[in-house]
Amino acid sequence: MADEEAEQDRGLVDNISKTIGEVRNLLEGLHEVVIRESANSPVQSSSDYCQEFCRTLLEFVGRWKTEEEPLPLVQVYMVALLSFAKASSYLSLQCESVPLVVERLSLSFLELLLSLKTLPDDLWQYFKSSVQFAHDKLQENGITQLSLLCVLSQHEGIWSHKVLQSILSDENPATEHGKF
Repeated sequence: MADEEAEQDRGLVDNISKTIGEVRNLLEGLHEVVIRESANSPVQSSSDYCQEFCRTLLEFVGRWKTEEEPLPLVQVYMVALLSFAKASSYLSLQCESVPLVVERLSLSFLELLLSLKTLPDDLWQYFKSSVQFAHDKLQENGITQLSLLCVLSQHEGIWSHKVLQSILSDENPATEHGKF
C-alpha cells in the first residue's frame, strides 16, 4: 500500500517536472523566434511574441487547479516570468502588449501567491531570486510593471508583511501612509 502511494507521488512529481520542462522549452523557442525576427520588424515580432507567450502560459496554467495543486502553478509562473525577462531586450516598447503582458503576468502571479498560506522555503527563495533577476532585467529594458511582485519578494514569506498578516488574521491593519 505504501509502495503504491510512493509510486503515485513519484509519478506526480515526474509529470510536474516534465510539464515544467515543456513550458520552458516552448518559451525558449519563442525567445529564439523573437531574437531572429526583432531586427526586421520589432513591433510585430513583439506583438507575436506576447500573443504566443500568453497562449502558451494559459495552456499550461490550465492544466492544474489552484485549489488542488498550486505549487506547480507557482513554478510555471516563475519559468514564464524569467522567460519574459530574458526576451525583454528583444521586445519593442512601442508594442503596447509588452508592458500589458508583464502587468497581467505580475497580477496573476501575485493573486496565486496570495491564495496560498505559505510556500516551501526552497521555492520561496527561488521565487525571491527569480523576481529580483526578472525585475532588474525588465527595468534594464524600460519595463517597470513588476513592482508588486518585487515588493512581495523582499519579505520572508507571502504573508510576512504586517498589513498582510492583519488581513489574514481578520484584524484592522495599522494605518501607515506611503508604505507597503
